[in-house]
Order: sequence, then C-alpha cells, then structure tokens
Amino acid sequence: MEIAAQLKLLLEGLSGVRDAILCSADGRPLQSIGIATSVAEAAVLTASIASELSRVGELLALGTFEKAAPVTLERKRPVGDLETRLSTASWAERKPPAASPRPVDASPVAREPVFAGQLDLFCLPDLLEFLRAGQRTGKLRMDGGAGVGVVRMRRGKVTGASSPNVGTLGDYLIKHAVVNGEQLRGLLQEQRHDPAGKSLGRLAIDRGLASAADVRRALVAQLQDAIRELKDWTTGTFAFEPEPLSEPTLSEIEVELDPQAVLLTIFKEEDEAHHGARHAAGVDAAW
Repeated sequence: MEIAAQLKLLLEGLSGVRDAILCSADGRPLQSIGIATSVAEAAVLTASIASELSRVGELLALGTFEKAAPVTLERKRPVGDLETRLSTASWAERKPPAASPRPVDASPVAREPVFAGQLDLFCLPDLLEFLRAGQRTGKLRMDGGAGVGVVRMRRGKVTGASSPNVGTLGDYLIKHAVVNGEQLRGLLQEQRHDPAGKSLGRLAIDRGLASAADVRRALVAQLQDAIRELKDWTTGTFAFEPEPLSEPTLSEIEVELDPQAVLLTIFKEEDEAHHGARHAAGVDAAW
C-alpha cells in the first residue's frame, strides 16, 4: 500500500480536494480518502478507463496500469496546485512495467516493429503524437497505394521524411536557388566517390556552394512537403521500428522538429491557401 499512503499524504491539506479513491486495475477498491461515496462504483469506472489506456500503452509498448485513482475537486477551485504536486510526486515519475522480453535469437534478423496497424485507424497526425509523447527514436514506415513513405524520429522529434511525390535534397537546393543543375551534378558525382560518405548538404557547404542555413532551409521544406503528403493517407499500413538513440553528428544542418509545430504550419498554410482560393473565386464571380 505504499502508493496509497503517498497518495493520501499528497492530497491531505490541498484546498479544493474533496476525495480520492485508489483502486486496482480490475476495479477492486484499495483505499478511500475524504468524503467519497459510491466507492465501488467509482473504482469500477476508473478501472474501465485505466483498461482502455492500458490497451493504448500495450500497443505503444509503454506498459499497463496496475493501480489508478480518481480525484474529485470542489467546483471553481484552482487545480494548478494539485497538478504541480501530482507531477512532482516521487511515484509519478515511475516508469510503467516493461513488456515481457521475447527470446533473443543470436542470428542477425530484422527487428520487429514495436507497433503496426492500419492507416484507416491511425493516420499520420495520430501516430506522430503517440511517438512525440513517448519520446520515441526510430523509423515510421507507411505503405499506401501511392507507394512508401518514411518518417524518422529522434526523442519524439522529426529528423527526416520522404514520400513518393517529394523530391530529393538536391531538387530542393535547386528549387531554393542554392545551386544550379551543373553544380548539383558535380556534387552528386563527388558524393558517389567520397570515401567518407558525406551527405549532399555537407559537400555543398564544404565546396562553398551553400551555407548551413541554406541546407537546413531545404531540408525543412523537404520534410514538410513529405509530411503534407503522408498526412492525407487513410488507406494502407504502418509500422514503427525502434532504432538505437544516436547523437546528431552534423548539428548545424541536421533537423529536429516538433511534430505538432510541423503539422500546425502545414494546416495553417493549407487554410490560408483555401481562403485565398475562395477569395479569388469571389472576385471572379463579381466580375
């Protein structure tokens, strides 16, 4: 009952807290604090919610709930104090139990994805939010009717993306007038014979053809266009494969973007384009 004792200690003296009920994952009441009524009913309801959250946790390999507690506040009472103390309590930082490890085969085989499913159930914005919240590092692969899309993540941030209708970094360097066609061909030829395996962006910087800001701008544009295309996929499959966490080696040009910020930018641009088209149509109609 260590968690129950800490919960009781945490809530005692907090203004606005009426009661709290701690229950097991199967709905069995463990302890009631305050003036709670219908303890068993509240425990069963909380267990039902915890069960749904546990399913999501298992899907994302984040673990499941063992115990849960509903807390009732008086009306019109501030919740900031409660939220602060809940988030800083020692038990709040405990990680959920890890999933049972599978037997490891010594032979080199492809890693199985942590989770996979259908795009008609989980579209890209949902998947990015799951990966962002879980601080995941790895590769999200999407297979749809148009082809294959890939989004790479590091600690929940997007570091790269590709889709069937989005060009290469070289295409974007030309599009942004950083290099011309002849210069790009020279860089690609040099890249094929480079023993160090340098990226195209690094070679462009080393040859004085682009600045780090130029390369980052092209990478961000490429990433956003790929996400823009993939977010509309509603048929097909997805699979997330974790990868070892590695620190960026080219910090001045490598990209780490918050998925929420990327999606907000895309939605804002699409909304502005939609309003602009409607305005233009209205002007044409007036003429």
